[in-house]
Amino acid sequence: MVVGEDMGPYNEGPLWIWTYMDYKKDLEANTYTVRSAMMRTPSDYFIGAAAGFHYCKVLSPFRALEWMMVDGLLDHNGIKNQDNSSADAFL
Repeated sequence: MVVGEDMGPYNEGPLWIWTYMDYKKDLEANTYTVRSAMMRTPSDYFIGAAAGFHYCKVLSPFRALEWMMVDGLLDHNGIKNQDNSSADAFL
């Protein structure tokens, strides 16, 4: 699992709220890239109360654990990695 570059900036509230995390599987590199939507304002923002803000969505530890215990195992030790001759021996 690899953390990718942030998406955005989505500097309008609804754009940031309704832009979901992006999960992409790269079969060649055998990685799973996670990207987050980001909203930021510069420190000299014209609205002083909103100056210097940075928001990004956070990957749940349970989502990472689910990938490690289910999807990641299927990619590396799943049924597709067995050759057919050893599978036929059990039938």
